[in-house]
Amino acid sequence: MKIVIIGNGTAGITAASTIKKRSPSASLTLITEEIYPYYPRPNLIEYMAGRIKLNELFVRNFDWYGKMGISLLNKNRVIQVNFAEKEILLESGGVIIYDTLLIASGSKPNIPRVPGVEWVKVFTLGNLESCFSLREKAGKEGEVLIIGGGILGLEIAKALKDTSVEKVTVLEQSDYLLSRQLDKQGGELLGERFQNMGIKVVYTAKTKEMVPLDSGSKVILEDGREFITPVVIACIGTSPEMKFLRSSGLQLNRGVVVDRYLKTNIPDVFAAGDVAEFEGKTWGIMPAAFEQGEIAGLSILGEEVEYRGTIPSNRLKVAGINLFSMGTVNPLPDDKCTTLIKYEEAKGVYKKAVFDETSRLIGVILLGSAKGANQMIRLIKESKNCLQYGQDILEDDFDFEAIY
Repeated sequence: MKIVIIGNGTAGITAASTIKKRSPSASLTLITEEIYPYYPRPNLIEYMAGRIKLNELFVRNFDWYGKMGISLLNKNRVIQVNFAEKEILLESGGVIIYDTLLIASGSKPNIPRVPGVEWVKVFTLGNLESCFSLREKAGKEGEVLIIGGGILGLEIAKALKDTSVEKVTVLEQSDYLLSRQLDKQGGELLGERFQNMGIKVVYTAKTKEMVPLDSGSKVILEDGREFITPVVIACIGTSPEMKFLRSSGLQLNRGVVVDRYLKTNIPDVFAAGDVAEFEGKTWGIMPAAFEQGEIAGLSILGEEVEYRGTIPSNRLKVAGINLFSMGTVNPLPDDKCTTLIKYEEAKGVYKKAVFDETSRLIGVILLGSAKGANQMIRLIKESKNCLQYGQDILEDDFDFEAIY
């Protein structure tokens, strides 16, 4: 059986590792348009900030693929898949034949869909090449405007600030930061931290238009506010990379639609990672890519393990800020949830735990101190009833083993 994986990101490399560990003799080819061996996307931030060297960015080197018996076709872009003939067409003109295919092509950064954007150079951070370009331009100009105050936007803001980019401004659509991961109090506290770092955060900032200038670009907001900057960076999410799959007979929606075994509607074709859609959701987060990659690898080998979805969790990798968020942190009034909060203003610590009506922990925010984050992950995943421990569960020295 000839197995082919399209994509060398976290889902693809996890699936490849899983397959080779279970079946060392399996014929496995991995196709990627990138030049480089595997690196986790979060490492781009560390490299941009100067915290790691270029060679430290890579988790795998080219020798690893050979030792694992994986044929790596790098610098090869897939332009079409003929599922009827089980053929993969490459931009170079080559054709790859497969018996079983895993689509793990990842996602691409979104660009604001506003008038004038086609005339403006908008930087994104999707791969190492874009990281090189962004770091060079930002360092040269000393000023950037970041559209999007999500996890990636904030990490880029701090990374560039740490590399002596003097003026960093973040435009956030909501009235507080990380509205999907935090509640209002936590988001406002986080915003204060960034302001204190010298990073300007502008709230309720919805981009209306972009205008090219000789000195850079003008970004106009819906409320009329204007910002002139030499460098515009978009951090407004990603979209599954599936252009090469259009009109192929594969079921596509927001992503490549898969079942609980990561199978698509076409026999012998699987999908995992950012490109996959399960139960109407595309995840776009590292934990989901790991889980789906492993399960897809097992499914390809005939070991059917069910994927049940991934509970969203986020960590903000910014020096001086410890932030962890997972699960439901903004329950609706009808959800009948119990919420516990611990706020120590002097220490800059804000913690929140959300329990459902059966006393199960379903969401948590840890800001200022992320102690207990791994234990909280376990409690949420295992649906543990632990409301009876009350505020103690938010203490740094809480004994989580007592719950078990």
